[in-house]
Amino acid sequence: MQLPSSENPNTNNEPAAELRQEVEQLSDIASNIAIDSEMEAKIQSLLAQIKKSLREQQLSIEMQRELARLLSLMSKLNYRNPQQVYILDLAISILLENHETSEKSVNSNSPNHLQDKSCRNLVFIKEARRQIAVQSQEYPNPFSSIIKGTGGAYNRLLSGLSWFFIIFVICPIISGGLILAGRDLINYREKGEKYSQVEPVLKELVKKQNELDKAYNMRDELKVRLKKVDREIESIKPQLEADIPNSPISEENIANNQVLANVKDIENFENEIKDVRDKLIAVQSNIDSELKSVEKQEANVKERNSETVLIEQQNLDTLNPGTQNIKNQQINSISQDFFESTIFYILVAVSMGALGSAVSIIVRYNKFIEQSKEGESDLFFTGFFRPIVGMSFAIFAVELIESGVFSGIFTITKQQSRTVYLYMSIAFIAGFSERLVEDVVIKTENTLTGFSSTSDK
Repeated sequence: MQLPSSENPNTNNEPAAELRQEVEQLSDIASNIAIDSEMEAKIQSLLAQIKKSLREQQLSIEMQRELARLLSLMSKLNYRNPQQVYILDLAISILLENHETSEKSVNSNSPNHLQDKSCRNLVFIKEARRQIAVQSQEYPNPFSSIIKGTGGAYNRLLSGLSWFFIIFVICPIISGGLILAGRDLINYREKGEKYSQVEPVLKELVKKQNELDKAYNMRDELKVRLKKVDREIESIKPQLEADIPNSPISEENIANNQVLANVKDIENFENEIKDVRDKLIAVQSNIDSELKSVEKQEANVKERNSETVLIEQQNLDTLNPGTQNIKNQQINSISQDFFESTIFYILVAVSMGALGSAVSIIVRYNKFIEQSKEGESDLFFTGFFRPIVGMSFAIFAVELIESGVFSGIFTITKQQSRTVYLYMSIAFIAGFSERLVEDVVIKTENTLTGFSSTSDK
């Protein structure tokens, strides 16, 4: 008589039905595979045993899952190697007998000893399944095994490390590069738009400059002509100012006519001078108007290019315009230094710390593989999360150096071009020393609290 199971029967019936369907599919596969008669008889007897056990008894969920994993290996077996079939037969037989033994242990009221034996048998079945999977699987594509984490324990560890590099190193570097490239592209577009706005104004300025040059040339020519007229007037004045001698009437008439002619010449010269002065005044007024229009256009261009900046500066410059300009220059220099140097050093610390931690894990891979066999830890998560400790420790070390705590130890001001090599070395060493982080944390806790803390290692 079987005791009622404490588990929900619906949860057990669903995996059992799936197991029956998988057994039927494997029977069809086994009938189509070209193998010898001995192996075929062995497989058919094994499948018959599984069908019989599923009809007569109800397996637990854990055993049903393990049996499904074992059956999934049958399509990957190398039937020319009978050792794999024998190991599979042994594992399935122990699994089914293991369930019968556990039921007898419940009826005999001695569950402790047989329950421990059941656990040991289940561990043996899992290890046998892993060995069959390793032996039956051909050498996979290395890139596929790293991405999917298949092909063995070492591949799962490398897969975790690879995904860590993709997420925490490659993606931040690519995103940082895209941010910088996007910022440069925005600046380039803004410069292009400003140039397109200023270009017609520049052409107009060149045109006005040519007109001004022509006006200046005309002014210079008029000045030369005025100087010539002044010299002629100066040459005539002595003759007019000289005393008129006593002479006959005819001579006086001649002299008077000459004087009248000279007066007319003077009037003509005065009229010519007046015309020249009027032209100079007109040219000067044209020059002034052109200069005012050019200055107005330049002011409009500057006003269009910096509307938002002018609005902010109008409120601040009323208080202290000189200090505001200095503050703007300081902010620009700080932001430029942050994007050009600080982010670069942060990325160096992250990448080199992750690299050092990954190298440390790869060097000690045997230790992690043995630990995974003893417990339930997954090597994928070990390879994925373990480097985060070393990376964080590397960032912390670089922050200490950058903050000036070790300014007396690290003198890097003389060779600023080699600062990056120092940061790379320190970040790599800190990442490689990720296994020492736990000891550092424990010693820090002991120093701060004054008590010795214990931790399970």
